[in-house]
Amino acid sequence: MLIYLCQDDIQATPMAVAAYFQVTKAMATNMATALVRQGYLQKIPSTTDHRQKYLVPTVKARTLVDSTYQKYFQSVQLIKDKLGPEQFAQLIHNLTLANQVLLEARRDE
Repeated sequence: MLIYLCQDDIQATPMAVAAYFQVTKAMATNMATALVRQGYLQKIPSTTDHRQKYLVPTVKARTLVDSTYQKYFQSVQLIKDKLGPEQFAQLIHNLTLANQVLLEARRDE
């Protein structure tokens, strides 16, 4: 969630986050609440709709994302280089299938 929210020009509500990650609004709200408690997010009220709150990353969140984002992609690139294009494509395919299974299981709960 933090990586998504730290992208430039993202103004996201819990509902938008839920839609992006294909989870329930309650799940996105619970995660956001935990991140607010830990100092990674702020909930900023909308200027046009008092019911709506935007999730805004703090400096602490941006620092964390900046320090880990590049390491994450270096790791993925290493895996891609070692596996080669065909095996890497198969890995991505299998991870996609696994994510679909997990999403379906969440919807069934």
